[in-house]
Amino acid sequence: MTHLAECMGTVKSNVTPMLDPLEKDDLIRRNRSTEDRRLVHIEITGYGKAQYERGRHIFDDVNQSLQSAFSTAELQTFQAFLKRLILTRRQ
Repeated sequence: MTHLAECMGTVKSNVTPMLDPLEKDDLIRRNRSTEDRRLVHIEITGYGKAQYERGRHIFDDVNQSLQSAFSTAELQTFQAFLKRLILTRRQ
């Protein structure tokens, strides 16, 4: 979970409360390593994969609908603004 926390830009103690409801809803499964009990492997369940695909299609539909309301230049300006926000957060 340390690797996951690092990827998320947080600490390990913040990850467990995020994962608990996902596991409760059968979206993920946590398994302790048989070689090293300190390691916890997290895997997405079949149900979790199905929910991800469902959400991805909804996101794609909404995204396409929103993008069609803007010109290419407006979208590029918006993307540049978002990149600046991300870079500012990382500093």
